[in-house]
Amino acid sequence: MMSGGGVLRGPLKARTPEETRSFWDEVCRLAGVKDMANLKNIEPEPLFRAWKQAQENIKGSRYYTIPVIDGCLIPEYPSAIVKKREQLSVPYMIGITFNDMMPLLLNHLAMDWTRNQKKSAMPPCYNYCFDHALPGDNLGAWHAAELRYAFGTLEGWWRPVDEKDQMVSDFMVGVFSNFAVCGNPNGKDVPDWKAGKRVMRIGLRPRMTSRPVFTLFSNTIFHKGPM
Repeated sequence: MMSGGGVLRGPLKARTPEETRSFWDEVCRLAGVKDMANLKNIEPEPLFRAWKQAQENIKGSRYYTIPVIDGCLIPEYPSAIVKKREQLSVPYMIGITFNDMMPLLLNHLAMDWTRNQKKSAMPPCYNYCFDHALPGDNLGAWHAAELRYAFGTLEGWWRPVDEKDQMVSDFMVGVFSNFAVCGNPNGKDVPDWKAGKRVMRIGLRPRMTSRPVFTLFSNTIFHKGPM
């Protein structure tokens, strides 16, 4: 499952440890610890402050917190793995949110991955677009907005969620669970979710549609959410 699009290239590509080392050394320095082992033990708030300040101190480091090519979990650049058709031969689910950081770009990356799966005769890829605007502000469905819904953790949230939000969450928990167990999100009370280039719009009215490219373009220019 890949939330935020299928990343293959560009600024969102995986980095090597050598590329990111200076950034994380700066985070450690700002957090007042000597190494990464000690960084793992500090409280979230000082860690976030150090991470934020390190981004300001080191230009171009915004993406240094994305996955690193460690030679184990990620053995090499994902684009190279896909080119050699060595990605895991399992079904995939790729999702974006309506007001993501760069929704049009992330939609393009998701389409890229889906096409590559089909071209390589690999297992199917299911796509979704989360379009449920979160209550409590006017930022819409921003980056990672779907996670509390997907994990069924709305209770105790500061946002004024209601039965409609719970309905969206119940749907997401159901289809994600189906996919985790069976490699297919379909099940009871799920509109026929077909793999391929069409997407399941997840919100108050789940349904299969073509990709909402025009709206994603508009949101990228005028209504993209926070990072």
